[in-house]
Amino acid sequence: FVKSKLYFKIVTAIMQYKYESAIQFCIESKLPALAIEILVRLERWNQAKELAKSTNGVHLDTVNRRQASAAAKKRDVALAKTLYLESGGYAEAIQLIGANKCGKWEEEILDILEMVPGKNDLAIAAATSVFEGSEVDQQQLEKLYSLTGNSTQLLLHYTRNNKFSEARQLFEQNQGQIDSN
Repeated sequence: FVKSKLYFKIVTAIMQYKYESAIQFCIESKLPALAIEILVRLERWNQAKELAKSTNGVHLDTVNRRQASAAAKKRDVALAKTLYLESGGYAEAIQLIGANKCGKWEEEILDILEMVPGKNDLAIAAATSVFEGSEVDQQQLEKLYSLTGNSTQLLLHYTRNNKFSEARQLFEQNQGQIDSN
């Protein structure tokens, strides 16, 4: 009965636009995720992050990604990229860079792929999509394929560009591991 009374207080406070009260009721009810959600919707990023940190950082990546998304919508690419990278949103950061194509964007994407821990299929797919849909220097494309371990694409790339000795060497190195298609 006590919990349902607190839930009612939270809903009532939100409906009356008394967000501070709603947040306080959430904290009292041991519902930090709901308090964080209210803070995020109000774009009170610092408060949301502080509350997320107080819960062992469980919701911190979510807050960072939501702030990054809001920053991207406001065209603050630098902030959005930083927040995506801090929260492990490598694919989102790559897509953002690819959509804006400022400066040495190809190198920036390759740098992100090099710092990604392990093999991140979403980041690889995002980078491949951005590179293949753009006018990219052939060396950058080769670097992408070799960085991502995409031997099949690298072999096709070498063949299309008449780099037969490189193609033969790659095929011999990866014999049995390259898709026969």
